[in-house]
Amino acid sequence: LKSTYVDSLVPGKLVWPDGRVHPQFTSLYVVTGRLSSRNPNIQNQPKRKHAEIRSVVHAPRGFKLVACDFAAIEVRVLGMHTQDPVLVKFIKDGWDFHEHWTKELVKRAPSKFERLAEKDFKALRSRIKNDLVFPLFYGSQVPALCARLDIPLAKGEALYHDFWKMFPTVRKWQADTMQTYRIEHYVKSLSGRVTPAPLKQDAVLNYPVQGDASDIAVDAWNRLSLKADFSPHLEPDFGVHDDLTFLVPESELEDHLEIIVKDMLSPTYPWAASVPLEVEVSVGDDWFRMEPLGKFRSDI
Repeated sequence: LKSTYVDSLVPGKLVWPDGRVHPQFTSLYVVTGRLSSRNPNIQNQPKRKHAEIRSVVHAPRGFKLVACDFAAIEVRVLGMHTQDPVLVKFIKDGWDFHEHWTKELVKRAPSKFERLAEKDFKALRSRIKNDLVFPLFYGSQVPALCARLDIPLAKGEALYHDFWKMFPTVRKWQADTMQTYRIEHYVKSLSGRVTPAPLKQDAVLNYPVQGDASDIAVDAWNRLSLKADFSPHLEPDFGVHDDLTFLVPESELEDHLEIIVKDMLSPTYPWAASVPLEVEVSVGDDWFRMEPLGKFRSDI
């Protein structure tokens, strides 16, 4: 961690004469179209363990760092693809189904998860999101599910059955998408991005969703950048996938946030209007000490 994220941040290496780092972003490296960065890879900075490393990125005097994150963007885009009525309703109602399935795991396998939930429920929720919910949405099967969660096969099968009983239209979308891929030998996102074969099953189901999520974020980045003539502080200073981060004068924070959030919640893609978007805003003096400011939705 020290050699990767700290030692290189010195003048003459990655720090430029203006005291900043200037990551190189590309939309051509990741096959889904998701942005990647290097020199340094700002998108791979530690977020949980040793997140204090982020404090090297700080606002100059009189400014604030403003992070605007598209909340649960891939789940929302999955709703746009599938139009699953249950999934879309959960999103509109603000129901936390990651939390629901975390509690289900605790209830069904208490000896395995009860102590973890008591110790750090937020961390366990994050694990269940990454080891249960998203893998199933992207085609994972029972044996792999049991291996990730380290639970018996019988419990895994019951969990798998109950999960898909909740989201039958997502299940049908998976089958239809795989069938189309077998015939056409490519997958296509709602924005028109095409990824050809060969692809594994999880990639067939994931690539269109991740690509569209990225396109929504990059579209907002582009539109806000075009307003830099009105105010240079409307142009994002950097982005971490679904998050756009700005340097904004403290005296103009409220006015700039109104424009930024409105643009982020107003994608130009017609297909993105079927499911509400949400942006979570955090503000701080440095990238480590960011305080939540509020959540804003496109349908409110």
